[in-house]
Amino acid sequence: MDFLVDFRRDNDLFAQRMPLTDQLALLLDRRIELVPKQELSRYIRARVLREVVDL
Repeated sequence: MDFLVDFRRDNDLFAQRMPLTDQLALLLDRRIELVPKQELSRYIRARVLREVVDL
């Protein structure tokens, strides 16, 4: 399951991403992929943003 996330730019993305990924994987019992919005490839950005479901 993929999640598009917004992290504050002044924080360490790795330190934020890993604990959140682990917590979501345990909660949902699935493999989780967290993708910060700013890391989206320009080649797929428009398509991904059209498919986003806000939670």
